[in-house]
Amino acid sequence: NGGIPGTAPTLPTETTRTAPTWTCEEGLGPTDSEDNVHAFWMGFDNMPYYSYSTDEGGSWSDPIMIAPPIGLNGTGFPVVTAGGAGKVALGYLGDSGGDTWNGYLTVITDAFSEMPLLTTVQVNAWGDPLDTSQDCGYNRCGGFGDFNDIVIDQHGRVWFGHAHNVGGEIGIYGTMA
Repeated sequence: NGGIPGTAPTLPTETTRTAPTWTCEEGLGPTDSEDNVHAFWMGFDNMPYYSYSTDEGGSWSDPIMIAPPIGLNGTGFPVVTAGGAGKVALGYLGDSGGDTWNGYLTVITDAFSEMPLLTTVQVNAWGDPLDTSQDCGYNRCGGFGDFNDIVIDQHGRVWFGHAHNVGGEIGIYGTMA
């Protein structure tokens, strides 16, 4: 709110609630070029949810679950950024089974559409998980929690930065072209 005293918008979690982990509240997010607010959080089912507000958080769109239909067991560590009106990028970790934690990047190009287009990619290579610790996405493990971020560069390309704990706790970036 530019330093003006007031009330911060709250997540629209009436239907999804929030995950019972410390990573659930990380995703209240940015405004786009037209001052629409975009929110991203982990629901009670440990799945990622997105919603937007066109009135500074006074009211919110119905939340949508944004995970790809690949059978993720749970997700954590949400990050979000916005560009032009209705253009949003969301990054998170997801367990594809057996505590195999991968990074996912979702771009929404028309968030205000009745049926928005979501494009999701896994940012690490198949067979090269970011972490294999039990319940990693719900806990503070390795470099997660401190080093996840998402930005849009000067060319409009999204970059999702995060840790690669299996690779020796190094930092990597994921994008899509």
